[in-house]
Amino acid sequence: MPHKVRFGPGFILSLSKDQAALRSHVLHHEKGKNYAVLDTVEFKQGEVIGIVEGEPTGN
Repeated sequence: MPHKVRFGPGFILSLSKDQAALRSHVLHHEKGKNYAVLDTVEFKQGEVIGIVEGEPTGN
């Protein structure tokens, strides 16, 4: 089973254009490669993302 990671509102992520395009319904473009998460967004194992802002919580 592939591993996945999820981010909720309050995070700003650094993403490629392709990554952002696939998830445009839950992201708001901020500046450059930075996108604000509007609703839960999921990424698959192997995807490279940057966390610009936000605090992970344990679940």
